[in-house]
Amino acid sequence: MRTIYSSALFKSVLIICTFIFISVSCSLKDEPSCSGGEIWQVTTKVESMTYQVGVLKAIDSDSTFHFDGDTTAEGDKTILLLVQSSEINNAGTTSQRSTFSFFQSAYASPGPIFASVDTIKNISIKAPVEFNSIQAGDELSALFKVIPERPYQKYNISEAIKNQKDIPFLTGAPTARIILTIDKGIFPEEFNLEMTLESGEKLNLNIVPSRMN
Repeated sequence: MRTIYSSALFKSVLIICTFIFISVSCSLKDEPSCSGGEIWQVTTKVESMTYQVGVLKAIDSDSTFHFDGDTTAEGDKTILLLVQSSEINNAGTTSQRSTFSFFQSAYASPGPIFASVDTIKNISIKAPVEFNSIQAGDELSALFKVIPERPYQKYNISEAIKNQKDIPFLTGAPTARIILTIDKGIFPEEFNLEMTLESGEKLNLNIVPSRMN
């Protein structure tokens, strides 16, 4: 009985010592396999904007949407704005590997943290042609809603622009995804979207939603 107890005690001590050794090693050595890696900030600037038509699919538990470019798929037909940005500055490491924390290091998410120098000043949506009761040149922005990549929530365009500090539309990522949808009725056959940045730069798209059919 004493032998069994001694053996169990020895194994427990061995496990604890191994855990401490690994934790210390991960905090002292520059080994990506031991730690979560480095986190660094990358500053970007908006360069261009394109769009896709498709279907808005499931929403994940972390409120991230899934967009399917297969326009024959079942689901809510919608438009995906793709805002492309390019890197203008790499600020270097902002957060080093965790110290003396095996579990924290194991579950860390290394990689870049993107930040955009740009913010949206205005989004104008106008009808270039007559459609039903809509006249050519009419401002249509009030009809639309926008949804950031995360969290999934619909906003009026004016509301989204006003609260950009809290609503991450221009995330700074190489490609920021923004859903453009309409709550009531159907999309106009064609419309022009102009996004004006605080810098004064304008991004223009001619959008034809019928291509999603």
